Amino acid sequence: MTHRETRIEQILREAAAAVAAADVPEDLRSVAFGKAVDLIVGVPTASGTGTKVEQRPRREPQKAGSSSDPLEMISGKFETQIEVIDEAFEIEDGVPQLTIPRSKLANAKNAATKQVALLVAAARQAADVEDWTESTTIRESVERYGKYNRPNFAAAISELEDDFSFSGKGQSRRVKLRRDGFKNAGTLVKQLLGKSEK
Repeated sequence: MTHRETRIEQILREAAAAVAAADVPEDLRSVAFGKAVDLIVGVPTASGTGTKVEQRPRREPQKAGSSSDPLEMISGKFETQIEVIDEAFEIEDGVPQLTIPRSKLANAKNAATKQVALLVAAARQAADVEDWTESTTIRESVERYGKYNRPNFAAAISELEDDFSFSGKGQSRRVKLRRDGFKNAGTLVKQLLGKSEK
Protein backbone atom coordinates (compact mmCIF):
# COMPACT_ATOMS: atom_id res chain seq x y z
CA MET A 1 0.00 0.00 0.00
CA THR A 2 1.36 3.39 -0.97
CA HIS A 3 1.61 6.39 1.33
CA ARG A 4 -1.16 8.05 -0.66
CA GLU A 5 -3.53 5.08 -0.25
CA THR A 6 -2.77 5.04 3.47
CA ARG A 7 -3.58 8.74 3.72
CA ILE A 8 -6.89 8.27 1.89
CA GLU A 9 -7.90 5.48 4.26
CA GLN A 10 -6.94 7.65 7.23
CA ILE A 11 -9.07 10.55 5.94
CA LEU A 12 -12.08 8.28 5.41
CA ARG A 13 -11.73 6.78 8.90
CA GLU A 14 -11.47 10.22 10.51
CA ALA A 15 -14.52 11.46 8.62
CA ALA A 16 -16.58 8.37 9.55
CA ALA A 17 -15.57 8.73 13.21
CA ALA A 18 -16.51 12.42 13.22
CA VAL A 19 -19.96 11.70 11.77
CA ALA A 20 -20.55 8.89 14.27
CA ALA A 21 -19.44 11.06 17.20
CA ALA A 22 -21.76 13.89 16.13
CA ASP A 23 -24.80 11.55 16.18
CA VAL A 24 -25.94 12.85 12.77
CA PRO A 25 -29.47 11.76 11.67
CA GLU A 26 -29.42 8.85 9.23
CA ASP A 27 -30.73 10.85 6.26
CA LEU A 28 -27.97 13.46 6.63
CA ARG A 29 -25.02 11.13 7.15
CA SER A 30 -23.87 11.00 3.52
CA VAL A 31 -23.82 14.81 3.30
CA ALA A 32 -22.11 15.11 6.68
CA PHE A 33 -19.51 12.54 5.67
CA GLY A 34 -18.68 14.47 2.50
CA LYS A 35 -18.37 17.74 4.40
CA ALA A 36 -16.18 16.06 7.01
CA VAL A 37 -13.84 14.80 4.29
CA ASP A 38 -13.69 18.29 2.75
CA LEU A 39 -12.82 19.84 6.12
CA ILE A 40 -10.14 17.25 6.85
CA VAL A 41 -8.41 17.68 3.47
CA GLY A 42 -8.89 21.46 3.47
CA VAL A 43 -11.23 21.90 0.48
CA PRO A 44 -12.37 25.57 0.35
CA THR A 45 -16.08 26.17 0.90
CA ALA A 46 -18.15 27.93 -1.76
CA SER A 47 -18.87 30.85 0.58
CA GLY A 48 -15.17 31.47 1.04
CA THR A 49 -14.34 31.56 -2.66
CA GLY A 50 -16.94 34.05 -3.82
CA THR A 51 -18.08 31.60 -6.51
CA LYS A 52 -21.24 29.57 -6.90
CA VAL A 53 -19.39 26.27 -7.30
CA GLU A 54 -21.13 23.73 -5.11
CA GLN A 55 -18.91 21.21 -3.37
CA ARG A 56 -20.96 18.03 -3.31
CA PRO A 57 -20.03 15.25 -0.88
CA ARG A 58 -17.77 12.68 -2.47
CA ARG A 59 -18.73 9.04 -2.41
CA GLU A 60 -16.64 6.53 -0.50
CA PRO A 61 -14.46 4.33 -2.72
CA GLN A 62 -16.52 1.31 -3.68
CA LYS A 63 -13.71 -1.17 -4.29
CA ALA A 64 -9.99 -1.65 -4.00
CA GLY A 65 -8.11 0.39 -6.58
CA SER A 66 -10.74 3.11 -6.79
CA SER A 67 -9.50 6.66 -6.50
CA SER A 68 -10.47 10.02 -5.08
CA ASP A 69 -8.22 11.83 -7.57
CA PRO A 70 -10.62 13.69 -9.92
CA LEU A 71 -8.50 13.12 -13.03
CA GLU A 72 -8.24 9.40 -12.28
CA MET A 73 -11.98 9.22 -11.67
CA ILE A 74 -12.63 10.91 -15.01
CA SER A 75 -10.14 8.61 -16.73
CA GLY A 76 -11.96 5.57 -15.37
CA LYS A 77 -15.44 6.77 -16.37
CA PHE A 78 -14.27 7.95 -19.80
CA GLU A 79 -12.36 4.67 -20.34
CA THR A 80 -9.48 6.87 -21.48
CA GLN A 81 -5.81 7.03 -20.50
CA ILE A 82 -4.98 9.41 -17.65
CA GLU A 83 -2.43 11.21 -19.85
CA VAL A 84 -5.20 12.16 -22.29
CA ILE A 85 -7.51 13.35 -19.49
CA ASP A 86 -4.67 15.37 -17.96
CA GLU A 87 -4.24 17.15 -21.30
CA ALA A 88 -7.97 17.90 -21.61
CA PHE A 89 -8.77 19.03 -18.05
CA GLU A 90 -7.23 20.69 -15.03
CA ILE A 91 -8.62 20.59 -11.51
CA GLU A 92 -9.42 23.80 -9.64
CA ASP A 93 -10.69 23.43 -6.06
CA GLY A 94 -11.76 19.88 -6.83
CA VAL A 95 -13.72 20.89 -9.95
CA PRO A 96 -12.56 19.83 -13.45
CA GLN A 97 -12.10 22.68 -15.94
CA LEU A 98 -12.00 21.98 -19.68
CA THR A 99 -8.65 23.09 -21.15
CA ILE A 100 -8.81 21.73 -24.69
CA PRO A 101 -7.68 24.55 -27.04
CA ARG A 102 -10.49 26.45 -28.76
CA SER A 103 -8.90 25.66 -32.11
CA LYS A 104 -9.56 21.94 -31.53
CA LEU A 105 -13.32 22.42 -31.26
CA ALA A 106 -15.72 22.44 -34.20
CA ASN A 107 -15.94 25.75 -36.06
CA ALA A 108 -19.74 25.74 -36.07
CA LYS A 109 -21.14 27.06 -32.79
CA ASN A 110 -23.87 24.42 -32.60
CA ALA A 111 -21.41 21.53 -32.94
CA ALA A 112 -18.90 23.14 -30.56
CA THR A 113 -21.65 23.73 -27.99
CA LYS A 114 -22.49 20.03 -28.00
CA GLN A 115 -18.82 19.10 -27.64
CA VAL A 116 -18.29 21.42 -24.66
CA ALA A 117 -21.59 20.39 -23.05
CA LEU A 118 -20.78 16.70 -23.21
CA LEU A 119 -17.23 17.08 -21.90
CA VAL A 120 -18.05 19.54 -19.11
CA ALA A 121 -21.06 17.63 -17.76
CA ALA A 122 -19.36 14.24 -18.09
CA ALA A 123 -16.18 15.39 -16.32
CA ARG A 124 -18.04 17.05 -13.44
CA GLN A 125 -20.22 14.00 -12.88
CA ALA A 126 -17.36 11.53 -13.31
CA ALA A 127 -15.39 13.44 -10.65
CA ASP A 128 -18.44 13.36 -8.30
CA VAL A 129 -18.79 17.14 -8.25
CA GLU A 130 -22.51 16.64 -8.83
CA ASP A 131 -25.09 14.13 -10.03
CA TRP A 132 -26.84 16.63 -12.33
CA THR A 133 -25.19 19.53 -14.17
CA GLU A 134 -27.03 22.83 -14.53
CA SER A 135 -27.46 24.20 -18.05
CA THR A 136 -26.14 27.53 -16.76
CA THR A 137 -22.86 25.82 -15.86
CA ILE A 138 -22.59 24.45 -19.39
CA ARG A 139 -23.49 27.83 -20.88
CA GLU A 140 -20.70 29.55 -18.92
CA SER A 141 -18.15 27.10 -20.35
CA VAL A 142 -19.51 27.55 -23.87
CA GLU A 143 -19.29 31.33 -23.44
CA ARG A 144 -15.64 31.07 -22.32
CA TYR A 145 -14.88 29.33 -25.59
CA GLY A 146 -16.69 32.03 -27.57
CA LYS A 147 -19.12 29.47 -28.99
CA TYR A 148 -22.33 30.61 -27.30
CA ASN A 149 -25.29 31.18 -29.63
CA ARG A 150 -28.25 32.16 -27.47
CA PRO A 151 -31.09 31.37 -29.94
CA ASN A 152 -29.81 27.84 -30.56
CA PHE A 153 -28.18 26.93 -27.23
CA ALA A 154 -31.13 25.00 -25.75
CA ALA A 155 -31.73 23.16 -29.03
CA ALA A 156 -28.09 22.12 -29.24
CA ILE A 157 -28.22 20.66 -25.73
CA SER A 158 -31.47 18.84 -26.57
CA GLU A 159 -29.72 17.12 -29.48
CA LEU A 160 -27.56 15.25 -26.95
CA GLU A 161 -30.48 13.02 -25.94
CA ASP A 162 -28.40 9.89 -26.57
CA ASP A 163 -25.88 11.08 -23.96
CA PHE A 164 -28.07 13.02 -21.50
CA SER A 165 -31.18 12.61 -19.40
CA PHE A 166 -32.96 15.92 -18.80
CA SER A 167 -34.74 17.54 -15.87
CA GLY A 168 -36.43 20.94 -15.53
CA LYS A 169 -36.95 23.67 -18.09
CA GLY A 170 -35.43 26.99 -19.10
CA GLN A 171 -32.85 28.40 -16.69
CA SER A 172 -33.38 25.50 -14.28
CA ARG A 173 -32.76 22.78 -16.84
CA ARG A 174 -30.28 20.10 -15.78
CA VAL A 175 -28.62 17.16 -17.49
CA LYS A 176 -27.37 13.80 -16.28
CA LEU A 177 -25.07 11.49 -18.21
CA ARG A 178 -26.50 8.26 -19.54
CA ARG A 179 -24.38 5.14 -19.27
CA ASP A 180 -22.89 5.44 -22.77
CA GLY A 181 -22.42 9.21 -22.38
CA PHE A 182 -19.19 8.84 -20.41
CA LYS A 183 -17.68 6.51 -23.00
CA ASN A 184 -18.76 8.86 -25.80
CA ALA A 185 -17.09 11.72 -23.94
CA GLY A 186 -13.88 9.69 -23.78
CA THR A 187 -14.05 9.01 -27.50
CA LEU A 188 -14.62 12.72 -28.16
CA VAL A 189 -11.62 13.76 -26.05
CA LYS A 190 -9.36 11.45 -28.02
CA GLN A 191 -10.74 12.71 -31.33
CA LEU A 192 -10.28 16.36 -30.41
CA LEU A 193 -6.74 15.84 -29.17
CA GLY A 194 -5.79 13.58 -32.07
CA LYS A 195 -5.07 10.58 -29.88
CA SER A 196 -5.24 7.25 -31.70
CA GLU A 197 -7.02 4.28 -30.19
CA LYS A 198 -4.69 1.75 -28.61
